[in-house]
Amino acid sequence: MRPDSHTPRENTDVQNVNIIERHRGFYIITNDYVITKNQIVTVMEQYQLVDFRKHGEIELREIVFWYCAIKGKYLKIICYDLDNKVVIQRLHDLTRSKYENDWFLIEPDVFEDDILEFE
Repeated sequence: MRPDSHTPRENTDVQNVNIIERHRGFYIITNDYVITKNQIVTVMEQYQLVDFRKHGEIELREIVFWYCAIKGKYLKIICYDLDNKVVIQRLHDLTRSKYENDWFLIEPDVFEDDILEFE
């Protein structure tokens, strides 16, 4: 079975166009704002959503990932916030620099291998 690949049709001059591969039960999202092992995001699995707010505030949400798509020049994710019990969506403008992110999607243990252990 061949995965569906989606790329934005607008703004074809964007460098490093993001590609989403949709497979049965998971997505491969190849971009810097998705920090998971092998860039794989599994539907109905738990992740953390890091939101960057005004005045340097950071909000960390425990979420369940539901859906991902490219709509025009935006990457759109839909997920369920476990603490607030609401469905939320996030958009990322694919024409923006990778340093201008408003959010990141990360696995809870993605940095586990990077922790330094002291004896």
